[in-house]
Amino acid sequence: NTSCSCPPSCPNRLPPPNIALHVRTISPEKGRGLFAGQPIPAHSHIGDYTGVLHLSPLSRPLDSINYILTIREQSERGEVTTHIDATERGSEMRFVNHSCAPNIVVVPVRQDRVVPRATFWTLRGVEEGEELTISYGEGELGSVVCRCGEEACRGTLPLECEWD
Repeated sequence: NTSCSCPPSCPNRLPPPNIALHVRTISPEKGRGLFAGQPIPAHSHIGDYTGVLHLSPLSRPLDSINYILTIREQSERGEVTTHIDATERGSEMRFVNHSCAPNIVVVPVRQDRVVPRATFWTLRGVEEGEELTISYGEGELGSVVCRCGEEACRGTLPLECEWD
């Protein structure tokens, strides 16, 4: 943040991403996805999830498309939850789909503010043209069919992905 006295060469600074990404339709069932437009090294910052911030839960009909990312963090005061709704506006990161074997992860980062930035980082090297995916959660499985196609697919999405 701006109060940090580290030099610009400090490895803990969050670099602005300069990665080519492409949104494209995968199938009518799966919809759109986000793909690497170039090889991306492991542990690279590839972008931020942006949208409208909410501190209370949101509800969407089961048949609607939603682009809500929920971040749950533990603090001394208990669980802190932030919802980012990119349904009507947001970055291309909203097109990242679920995979039971993801290649990127969401990392909350605070820079000069209490509400975290939802930054996306590669877990491993990603090939040009490869779909970028995250895990939607590790909790109890629900009834929505997972379409990740991974050998280790759990079959359905986590229950927390289903809206009341």
